[in-house]
Amino acid sequence: MTALRTTRSVPPLLLAAVAMVGCGGPPPEDDAARPTMRELPPPVAEKIDYNPDTRTLKLYSLPPSSRWLVRSSNNPITPEVQAGSTHVLPSDTDPDYTFVSYRRPSGQSSATVKLSDIVAARSTHTSNGP
Repeated sequence: MTALRTTRSVPPLLLAAVAMVGCGGPPPEDDAARPTMRELPPPVAEKIDYNPDTRTLKLYSLPPSSRWLVRSSNNPITPEVQAGSTHVLPSDTDPDYTFVSYRRPSGQSSATVKLSDIVAARSTHTSNGP
């Protein structure tokens, strides 16, 4: 019969010394390339076009797999509607209570921008045409 192999225990003083010294350096700095679940910046209102006659939003291109979202209510519980590069709003749309945002594939959402802010931003730029 062979003898069972026994493990040696680590002396308590050695464990205490390792605990006092620690295992590594200070925690790493916040890396901007590392994804976080912080809210993303709002869409750029100057790059979004809105035609009040047809109630059509023309949205700029997002990175692949990102999605535009439109909410037509001040109630945050109201579901957002996924929008494409153009989105026609309902006839009873109130510009002060219509919000545009985007979401990345990681689940990160941007802050919202109001439709009224989009209209105001477009009217302040003379290069946008009459």
